[in-house]
Amino acid sequence: MKPPVILAVDDRDDNLYVLKQLIADNFSKCILFTANSGKKGMEIARESNLDIVITDVQMPGMSGIEFCRMLKSTPNTADAIVLLLTAHKPKPELVAEGLDAGAFDFISKPVDNLEIIARINTALRIKAAEIELQNARDRLEQKVRDRTADLEATNQQLEKEIDEKKRIEKTLRETNQLMLTAMEGTDEGMWDADLSSGLVTFDENWTKVLGYDSAERSFGRDWWSKHTSEEYLVKIFEAARDYLAGNEKYLETEYRIKTKQGEWIWVWARGICVAFDKENNPLRMIGTQRDITEKRKAEEAYQRLVKAIEQVEDVIIITDAKANIQYTNPSFEKVTGFKRDEVIGKNPRILQSGAHEDSMYKHMWQTLESGETWNGKIINKKKDHSFINIESTITPIKNRQGEINNYIAVQRDVTGHVKMEQQLRQAQKMEAIGTLAGGIAHDFNNLLFAIQGYNSLSLRLLNESHPVRGHLQKLGQAADRAKDLVAQILTFSRQNEQKLKPIMMQPVVEEAMNLLRATIPTTIEVQQSISPNGALILGNVTHVHQIIINLATNAYQAMKEDGGLLSVSLNSIVVDPESKNDYQKVAPGKYAELIVSDTGHGIEQATLDRIFEPYFSTKEQGEGTGMGLSIIHGIVSAYNGEIIVESEKGKGTTFKVLIPEIDTSKVNEIQEIPITDQKLQGSGNILVVDDDDQISEILKDMLEELGYQVEAYTCSEKLLQAFEQDSNHWDALITDMTMPKMTGAVLASRILAINPNLPVVLCTGYNDTIDENRAKEIGIREFIMKPFSFNDLAITMKRVLLNT
Repeated sequence: MKPPVILAVDDRDDNLYVLKQLIADNFSKCILFTANSGKKGMEIARESNLDIVITDVQMPGMSGIEFCRMLKSTPNTADAIVLLLTAHKPKPELVAEGLDAGAFDFISKPVDNLEIIARINTALRIKAAEIELQNARDRLEQKVRDRTADLEATNQQLEKEIDEKKRIEKTLRETNQLMLTAMEGTDEGMWDADLSSGLVTFDENWTKVLGYDSAERSFGRDWWSKHTSEEYLVKIFEAARDYLAGNEKYLETEYRIKTKQGEWIWVWARGICVAFDKENNPLRMIGTQRDITEKRKAEEAYQRLVKAIEQVEDVIIITDAKANIQYTNPSFEKVTGFKRDEVIGKNPRILQSGAHEDSMYKHMWQTLESGETWNGKIINKKKDHSFINIESTITPIKNRQGEINNYIAVQRDVTGHVKMEQQLRQAQKMEAIGTLAGGIAHDFNNLLFAIQGYNSLSLRLLNESHPVRGHLQKLGQAADRAKDLVAQILTFSRQNEQKLKPIMMQPVVEEAMNLLRATIPTTIEVQQSISPNGALILGNVTHVHQIIINLATNAYQAMKEDGGLLSVSLNSIVVDPESKNDYQKVAPGKYAELIVSDTGHGIEQATLDRIFEPYFSTKEQGEGTGMGLSIIHGIVSAYNGEIIVESEKGKGTTFKVLIPEIDTSKVNEIQEIPITDQKLQGSGNILVVDDDDQISEILKDMLEELGYQVEAYTCSEKLLQAFEQDSNHWDALITDMTMPKMTGAVLASRILAINPNLPVVLCTGYNDTIDENRAKEIGIREFIMKPFSFNDLAITMKRVLLNT
């Protein structure tokens, strides 16, 4: 007996692959052909003696039904049994058209493996029976011709025909039994309905499906009304009415029915009318039905899965075993910019950014091909060629034989998280550098104070014509420059306490730009967009001027060779939790936003990571110290604002500065206490304490030079003991802030607890635990930063003693 010949036709390669594997696994002796179109299928059919054709209904060019009709109309292919595959429940019109074209049956996707195997087995058995019947018919016709030729052999031939008929009937019975057996394997059953009585009888197989004994096989209308909801009874009656009215070739419907145990199952039923009365009224219908509960559950689960995948924010990519993309969810388009149609059939390498070594991809594929899941972070390239950071999990999907059929990748865009991590690391680094700078400034200020103090005293001892006086003055100038340098360091570290007052940013920005225009070459175009509404901030004019000059200067220096566009804008914006955008550090509120952009050569990522560090510079010798951006960073941070930079190599740079605006109704100007006595000399008993003996000594010398009686200490505890013995003898206290055992603030509190009216002056080179406002809260009259001049000390002492 020749092996069965089967042809599978589908325009989708993945469907053909599944059919091919399924048929090959279960019908190992068959000859299997595949085609991806009806035209190709006809070419194969004409050259092969086909037994079974399994074809998709919906195909471009030639549909499955047209292909079936062509097969049936071609002599050498007309005997092939055609099974039609459809992706959804076929409409009655489609079923009628398919059966009219000669199809044997419809099979709905997704295909249940057991179902299609059973259908193919049934078709093969029917094909075998047809062949047997055709052979019998051919023999019978030959015998009739022989009987006509030889009348004498008629009786013998008739006996043979009777025997042949019995054998054929036996074959038909066996075929019918095979069909019943096949239905048992697919949870199918037979039903027989008496339309006049409403009694429906099931075969033994379906009786078991419903949970009844073999004796309980017939059920009337009452049973149906109790075991089928009204909704589905109506559906059954409507399907029957359409069929009996001639609108449908078959009665076909899906409904839910309750088993004897009370469980609801889904049923697919199909039937035809086989008996009519004299008036052609239907009397009897028979048909088949199948339990499709698991199929419906699978379909519902599949739909839930599809819906979840379609709605999830993570990117889902499914590829075949060769890594060609078969599916992407909508998030893929949102994240990458590629539409689904642009990537189907292509390799995911179209997303590669070039940021990784080949060894990384090699290790990834070694992991996947070994059957293991790969997890990692990847930098991918979007359609617009911008880069995105991706957290990816790729898992191989295996078939029953353990072979990898597909890969599924679940990816998450973490570009924003990576950016925030980089900003956090940069902030932590800047904070550490600021702390270091503040510590250096503290010690340096003490040294400068000693230098300036002794220098001032020396100058007071020399007459105007003394030759050393010029040297001392130059020494004082050098000390002043050093003082300014320390002030810059403290600005960077956010520790210098400058007098802040309400200022309008608009005129300051315009003034700075007017100054810059004279120095900017004509090859650079300058565009300004300054909001006329101003933007009122609590700040320092010098600081704002410094921000503009530094940023604009850096911008035009980046374009001085090739020219370009310098853009400066100032606007008021509102930052709220929902629309923070690029700004991550500021609190919600109203802000002045200053943006300085250029079209210069841009900044590399390695440089961007260090751009706000002090003394870090990419400029040539003599073009800058590297302090400009670090000072700006310190100013903006001290104002509780934020500065960010965006740059791409070869495409320019943009700096964005955000500074909080203030409400004019809440602004209170701080009035200075006027000094009426301009003479620097004074009198009184002054206590001085500083743990640095040089500072303590110079303070004593300076105050005595001014006419005060001074007792100096280097230990705050010893000074407190002396004060407790005679608290009324002293007119003022000058104390350092940072001292061992007892700080200046603690000492001031202890002194003021004894004598609340005693003027206290707190001085320090650097301290991050107390500022001028905090000092005044605990009763300290004056807060002065080292290094201060001889005149500063004289004026401060006059002021505190005059106000007592």
